[in-house]
Amino acid sequence: MPRTQNDLQRSIDEFLAEVSEADADVILEGVMAACALIAFADGKVAPEERTRMLSVIPRFTTLRYFPQSELIDAFETATGWFEAEPIDGKLRALEAIGRIRQHERYKIPLLRACHAIATADHSFDAREQEALVIICAALDLDPADYGLKERA
Repeated sequence: MPRTQNDLQRSIDEFLAEVSEADADVILEGVMAACALIAFADGKVAPEERTRMLSVIPRFTTLRYFPQSELIDAFETATGWFEAEPIDGKLRALEAIGRIRQHERYKIPLLRACHAIATADHSFDAREQEALVIICAALDLDPADYGLKERA
């Protein structure tokens, strides 16, 4: 059954409860890479996006064991990839996000978290939608199932 964009806005609590400590480093890098990709979709990280990321990410069960300073450092590292070289940054982010692909239970909640970050500044433009489509591809998800359309 196709999902709607409203599904993306559901609470990420399901995801937060399922992340295992054994996957912490993979999840940390993949989540921060996805957050950076979506936040940097329009070429800059808006303060509202950073604030949303900081409010959503500590709720990840596994990531709550990391000090906030380490979460911020991981996000800054990932956004730094884009600032240094956007194309290489995107490739590095997709590689990190792709490592989450094998963890089926993390994929949809990660997409929801990215959607929350994308809409943090009260807009959801074509570049942010395209970034979510790219994240879907990295996670082996069909964007149409989430009300997202690929560019023609």
